[in-house]
Amino acid sequence: MKQDSILVRLDSIDAYNKLYGLETKHPLVTVIDLTEATKVVNHVRMDYDVYALPVKSRVIDKIF
Repeated sequence: MKQDSILVRLDSIDAYNKLYGLETKHPLVTVIDLTEATKVVNHVRMDYDVYALPVKSRVIDKIF
């Protein structure tokens, strides 16, 4: 990883949603579909101060 990459600190659900240009509907919980994101985020390091559970679309298809 490059040393000069930007470090983004995500300390809230709202910060995470704003990073991707999404609306925050609840301050503690969010379920997002990144295909609906209005901003593209590339070449950054993220420091998560929130719990995140990324799920690939193939897994979602099996669940539902």
